[in-house]
Amino acid sequence: TKSYLIHTALNNIRGASYCLNNMGLIYLDNKDYKSALEHFISSSELKKSINDSLGLANSYQNIARVFAAQNNHRKALDYLFDAVHIYEETQNVFGRASTYTLIAELYLEMGNPRPALRYIQKSQRIVNINEGAEQALRNIRLLSNYQYQVGNYQESRDLLQEYIEKREEFFDEQV
Repeated sequence: TKSYLIHTALNNIRGASYCLNNMGLIYLDNKDYKSALEHFISSSELKKSINDSLGLANSYQNIARVFAAQNNHRKALDYLFDAVHIYEETQNVFGRASTYTLIAELYLEMGNPRPALRYIQKSQRIVNINEGAEQALRNIRLLSNYQYQVGNYQESRDLLQEYIEKREEFFDEQV
């Protein structure tokens, strides 16, 4: 709160918006969804006022997380699609890939694997072209979850094994 007040006093709108976002994350972690939503929306309004498109897309993702936590999947999807639109306009491929993954996770939570697969594949195409190893790992794990939901248990197990092997390779390369 002090940081927010300092940024506000200095008329640092970007800093104030990020403080509001961080406070929203704390409220979200504590399952105070009303306060989280208020802070994320306030943050998004400040980001709009300074044309911070990428920050706005991030706020939309966080707002979607609040709605998803409350099982309001339709509203969560609306905000995620708004984030995708911004990432398309700004040509931010990794933002788009990560949002596609969030959309896929949400569809899987809803027990709707068919559209989940479509968004996993969209994310994976972007990752394959742009060499996003972390996102690729996340997508393999999601594909495993998808296969499990549709009853392809052996394929799910194989993908899980691939995930474990690639994760070990990735972290070995990072060290």
